Amino acid sequence: MVNTKKISKKYTLPKWFWLGWGIILVIIIISIAIYALWRTGLPGYYNALSACGGKPPVEARTFITSTYLTPADDKYRIPGDQLGYTNYFCTEAEAQEAGYDHEENSKQFIR
Repeated sequence: MVNTKKISKKYTLPKWFWLGWGIILVIIIISIAIYALWRTGLPGYYNALSACGGKPPVEARTFITSTYLTPADDKYRIPGDQLGYTNYFCTEAEAQEAGYDHEENSKQFIR
């Protein structure tokens, strides 16, 4: 008869192995959380909000056409577009200087 306590103790993995995998797992979870937060658009919106002195910024999109939305528009969303094609400006004049057209005035290709 073989003593199973000696065999199982002989083949256990060391603590540093489990500690290493635990650290790698925590790094992966934190990286996924940071990426998910970035994809929401909140960091860019809060940065623009603070740069504009607490005033809601003008949201400029560059997906197919270069258009912008003001906080008074119905399509304006906080934190904005989640695709990563969003820029923020403090005023409409800044958005127009950068070459953006108001979305209500732009040509709609898809109906």
